[in-house]
Amino acid sequence: MKSALRSFPAFRACTGGVVTLEFAMVMMILAPLLVCTLELSRWSTARQHMEDYAVTVAYDVASAPSTIPGATLQELMERIGLLAPELVDTTRTAWSATSADYLAVTISMFLMTPTVATCQYNCTYVANLAWTFGNNKRSCTLKPSIPGAPQAGPVVVVDVVSKYKFVFGVGDRIGPEPTFSVTQWQPVRNWRSATSAYPQLGGSNGDSYGGWTGTKCPGYS
Repeated sequence: MKSALRSFPAFRACTGGVVTLEFAMVMMILAPLLVCTLELSRWSTARQHMEDYAVTVAYDVASAPSTIPGATLQELMERIGLLAPELVDTTRTAWSATSADYLAVTISMFLMTPTVATCQYNCTYVANLAWTFGNNKRSCTLKPSIPGAPQAGPVVVVDVVSKYKFVFGVGDRIGPEPTFSVTQWQPVRNWRSATSAYPQLGGSNGDSYGGWTGTKCPGYS
């Protein structure tokens, strides 16, 4: 007992390993913060890349010639692997026409008709679907509201829906994979009030290519 008491002051005066203990205690707080910061950064980047992709595809289709084949649409849809690689996860269902379980891309052509024919500004429009292409096609019968449409005439609408997959091993702790969705539109540039002056979907009833299929709505074949 006396030897133990005599060694206590020496033990208390020993400072070896204090820095290691302090570092371990601080890292217990900093490590989760660092992981969360990286995850939030990746989350924000993926969302921005999705929007950039949708804008790019809408612009390209709006500038297309009179007929756009399915092969061209397939190339535009697969471009997401370059512009938004965070959304194309090779560990899940392969990126293909049937992979709408976590990634769906749809390209549609709408004809915007003002509800009041003489309207000049701040107008409301009826959106008539001419054709739709992708693995989550829009309905020909539904007439959605497309906010901010600047003019009457044909408008390209690109819809992208994706489930975001967490990395860094935090997914199980945060919760289920959230779903991102974005819709971007672009007016067709060569429209001059002619009904047929918009890019038509190739094929008899919508060209198909690479597994993707298109649908031409009645009255716009």
